[in-house]
Amino acid sequence: MKTKKIFTMLSLMVGLFLSGFALLACGGDDDDNNNSSPNPIVGTWYVEKETSKGELIYTEMTFEKDMTFTWREYLKDNSGNLTLNNSDSGTYYTDNGVLYTTWKKFSSKPRNYTISGNKMTTDEAGGTTWTRK
Repeated sequence: MKTKKIFTMLSLMVGLFLSGFALLACGGDDDDNNNSSPNPIVGTWYVEKETSKGELIYTEMTFEKDMTFTWREYLKDNSGNLTLNNSDSGTYYTDNGVLYTTWKKFSSKPRNYTISGNKMTTDEAGGTTWTRK
């Protein structure tokens, strides 16, 4: 009789322990991002433009969640091969449709931007449309 009570108590304790463990394990998929509305600018964007000399410039800008960015400018030949022409990096933040950047090598002014789907339009150079990569 005493053995049955001990077995029942142990079974209840193990059951409670496993239930508690299961509840803790199902805490959610936060992925260390508690922001319910993630910054839509995060990601890699690119644009291709032809210079007045007829050179094709491919520019890529990557915005990270940690508020840093990298910028790379390539020359693109007729075969589609890219040769790095220039690069920089820095930090950024956004506020009400304005992008503020602090570059390591270059200077910049705040840029107005809008994002619609996979397109981002900035007021740079009379209007530049970037595509999400």
